[in-house]
Amino acid sequence: MRPLSAQEISFGAVAGPNFSTFTFSSETYGAQFRIAFHAGLVMKLELSEKWAIRPEFQYSQQGITLRDGDLKIKKNNDYFSIPMLLQYSPNENISILFGPGIGILLKAVEINEYPGYDDEVEVDVMAEYNKVDIGLNLGFDYHFNTHFSMGIRYYMGIMNANIPYKYTNAHFSIPVTYMF
Repeated sequence: MRPLSAQEISFGAVAGPNFSTFTFSSETYGAQFRIAFHAGLVMKLELSEKWAIRPEFQYSQQGITLRDGDLKIKKNNDYFSIPMLLQYSPNENISILFGPGIGILLKAVEINEYPGYDDEVEVDVMAEYNKVDIGLNLGFDYHFNTHFSMGIRYYMGIMNANIPYKYTNAHFSIPVTYMF
């Protein structure tokens, strides 16, 4: 392994949609993905021609929508997420990314939509959630050139996100990255 130099450290921005859900051990009552977004900054530290460490610092919207008859319940959670990714690039166009991630809960609300009512009822449910989420990331990126890439990732939480109901976070994301 060669030592790092200034030109082997690069920075960029990442953003894209999230398709998130919770993993349940019981009935999910018509669960649907929450479609939201993530955005943040990327730092890439090249270790060799094929390997790099790639920490990211993101604002990430996650959650789920549940249906119970006509009742619609949206569980919207926002995190400051830090994926610590190891990047393997078998060629100049493809990268495989994997590694742990940590999320710090910024906001947790439950929005209830009752049939026949025009107004939604929004409740702060921060007390029901763990303030920290830990999980694993796996994905790949396709590099269009040295600056621009697009990929797909899967995040699987390994600790309970919600205290009373014991479910974990899970989401697919489609990151679009621009390296400066």
